[in-house]
Parts: sequence; structure tokens; C-alpha cells
Amino acid sequence: MATAAFTAYKCTGANAATETDSVKNPCFLNSDEHSTDTGAHRVGVPDAASSPNQSYEVYLRLKCITAPNNDCDNFKYWGPSEQPDYMDTPGNKLTIMVATTATGATPTDNVSTVATTVQHTNYNGPDPGSHLAIGVVPGDDVIDAVGEYTDYIVCQLKVEDEAQRGEMATLPFYIEYDEA
Repeated sequence: MATAAFTAYKCTGANAATETDSVKNPCFLNSDEHSTDTGAHRVGVPDAASSPNQSYEVYLRLKCITAPNNDCDNFKYWGPSEQPDYMDTPGNKLTIMVATTATGATPTDNVSTVATTVQHTNYNGPDPGSHLAIGVVPGDDVIDAVGEYTDYIVCQLKVEDEAQRGEMATLPFYIEYDEA
């Protein structure tokens, strides 16, 4: 009996076509690349007269590297119920926006037209009712072979005036699925 295995990829470049294994740390950066050097690629805190700053969108997807016996389905994403400075005064100055899409696009640091839902108040906690559903390519709702992918999970960090400065705390996110 084989258990399915997946690799998570951060997808950058034109049409999110450049895949980089990002199992350890798909960071929010001020550039469209795969790096864990958040100091060199920091998303700055805007001044009071400026609009919020956004990280470049992070396009993530799973690729099957070991096929299941039958198939995997019901892919879901969820994360923490609080942002790092959410409870601090003035509060809620760092926000992670998320969504899914079947189509890769070139990541942008403008306000995302894909990742438009606040993660911590919508897709949080272990309750399956609060998880974001992730589609499967080519759209048959199951992964049953090596090389098949999920749709993209698109995330973007919004940083507002008066956000805490410094390294943002590491935030875990979870991807789960059912295997038959």
C-alpha cells in the first residue's frame, strides 16, 4: 500500500511558471523570487500618508511525487486565527489575503485581484468548515498520478501604517487532503 507524497512549490515569474521547492519557507517578499532572506527583500511599513504596502503575491501549489493507491481529493488550506500584531495597539496592521486559482499569473506587488479574502478571519482553525478548498488540475477533483497538481493557493501580505517593525513571526499554514 503506497501513501501519496507531495512537494509544495512556490511559483514565480511570468504566469507563475518557474517552480521552486518551497517546503520550508515560502516567504512574503518585496520581489518576485524564492528567497528566505526577508531582510534583503522586506516589505516595508508605509508612512501615514501612503497606502498600504503589499508583498508580491505568493503562488503555491502541490505536485504529486508519489502516487496514491487510488486517489487524493478534498484538498484544503487553513492558517492561524490571528496575525502577528492583530491584538496589539493599533492592531490589525498586518493582514494575509488568500484565495485559489486554476490559472497562474505573474505575481504582482499591487493589490491582488486573486487573493482578496482575509485569511485569519475566514480560513482558520481545525474546523473543516473554515478551510479554503483547493481545486485540482485538470479539474477532475482528484489526484491519482505522479506529476499532477493542485490549483494555486495565492497569498499576499498587506502592511499598513503603524505596523510593528522588524521580522514578522513565523506563521504556520496547513494543507490537508483525503487519500483513498
